[in-house]
Amino acid sequence: MYGFGSLYFVNGLYWLFVGGMFAAIVVRLELFKAFSKSKRSSIIILLLLILVFIGFPSVYESSLAKTLLVAAFCLIAGGNSVFGLFKSKVSRTMGELAYSMYLLHGILLYVMFKLVFESTIISQISALKYCFFILALTPILVFICGLTFSLIERPTMKKVAVITDWLRGEKSTQVKL
Repeated sequence: MYGFGSLYFVNGLYWLFVGGMFAAIVVRLELFKAFSKSKRSSIIILLLLILVFIGFPSVYESSLAKTLLVAAFCLIAGGNSVFGLFKSKVSRTMGELAYSMYLLHGILLYVMFKLVFESTIISQISALKYCFFILALTPILVFICGLTFSLIERPTMKKVAVITDWLRGEKSTQVKL
């Protein structure tokens, strides 16, 4: 039996977290940021991703694959938009919805698999039908996440500065919650 978090060490997943910490340090270097924003860096990112997805059966079994992903991540964290892809309106909108998707996708899947359809029915469908089922759920998830972002997250984020100032006593601001 594994203790809490020990699977990260057994499977070597901790290197991905170490890579994230490394990215947090290296993106503070002006030289790295300048290189990261170049078109050459975009090409390197694409080559790294292609190499990982074609060259390795699983990221979880290869230290080299993890290292290549961390390198791509560092370049993106350094400000690369991969030929403007991350600056597009769709990418920015999906980025805003990402946290809601992270929180709500499991609930949506649970409701669909356990409450709407019986799990025995889902377990009997082919992999292709399962993929189409998940694909059909995607617009529903995006719609729900758009609502939660518009009605909960965005209004709350707009109040953060006001509430922070009020808590610090820096301004005599009345907080309307």
